[in-house]
Amino acid sequence: MLKNMKLGYVASILVLFSIAGVESETSQRHEVRKFPEGFLFGTATASYQVEGAWNANGKSENIWDHLAHTKPCLILDCSNGDIADDSYHLYKRDVEMMRELGLDYYSAQWYEPESEEHEQAAKDLNQFMWAQYVHPIFSETGDYPPAMKERIAAKSAEQGYSRSRLIEFTSEEIEFVRGTSDAFGLNHYTTRMAYRNESVYTMFDSPSIHDDVGVAQYTLPEWQIGESQKVHAVPWGFYKLLSFIRAEYGNPSIYITENGFATFGGLNDDHRVYYYREYLSAMLDAIEEGSDVKAYTAWSLMDNFEWRYGYTERFGLYEVDYDSTNRTRTPRKSAYVYKEILRTRTLDPSYEPDMSIPLSIDEGH
Repeated sequence: MLKNMKLGYVASILVLFSIAGVESETSQRHEVRKFPEGFLFGTATASYQVEGAWNANGKSENIWDHLAHTKPCLILDCSNGDIADDSYHLYKRDVEMMRELGLDYYSAQWYEPESEEHEQAAKDLNQFMWAQYVHPIFSETGDYPPAMKERIAAKSAEQGYSRSRLIEFTSEEIEFVRGTSDAFGLNHYTTRMAYRNESVYTMFDSPSIHDDVGVAQYTLPEWQIGESQKVHAVPWGFYKLLSFIRAEYGNPSIYITENGFATFGGLNDDHRVYYYREYLSAMLDAIEEGSDVKAYTAWSLMDNFEWRYGYTERFGLYEVDYDSTNRTRTPRKSAYVYKEILRTRTLDPSYEPDMSIPLSIDEGH
């Protein structure tokens, strides 16, 4: 049976940015590593991305139905979620897949800075892009991050405003929000480099959040990239992020609510296997140093409708055949590897699955 995970209020964010400069490599780990007692593993999907049956049983259009029907080619491949993975009808097969993997639950190193200016740029970018949501809840003082408040106030004055464009929390609101989360829910996929110099000052529209922070981003050519141009494999960034949360916000209990990598179609998804192994190893590094990570959720159980990218990006442990009326699901190599991680509660970089043997449901699942 799948266990239920109840979190109360969880702050869930997609972190895309990290301190930039010269890479500080984490040492690769080649030994078998064990996960802590009670650690939970799961996978995730989202309703519109997999369900289909957009108008079944009198259901009306949702926002994405309307967008995809009226302006279909805003989606990269002009597709929609009308059928998607048809999980509305194929839910029994989906539950079988969860049991085959042995899931516990199912949910519908940073760069060392080249200069002080680059270091501050990365810190500011983090404050604007995700700490604005986290700081009010998890910090000891509450409120927006000080750097964010200061930069927007200064920019507002430059732009002729009589006061900051950032509406302030009242003291009552600060106390009302601070400490209201039971756990820290974290979506994380990748890392970006950050820099600030004179070329950035006229790069963005004003006023805008990008102009307020005044930082540009880039990636490095040696970073592994899959089908999604927005997700690079940068496992040390995951480690540094978890370490930062531990140090900055009193080491809250962290639930990794999404983490995954897009590859091109096919069952031998070695790049995804590499991504999962390296990111799980980076997570274990952070856990061994004291980070209170409770659970890890792989995105995704199966290929699905990836919003404006349609079906052009494949994140699934299971491949979905969209040319089949049955939307056939087939386990990829990553599904075999993830199942072995869950079965043994260890991370073994030398494990190679025999994909000629079908995945089956183990006793107890």
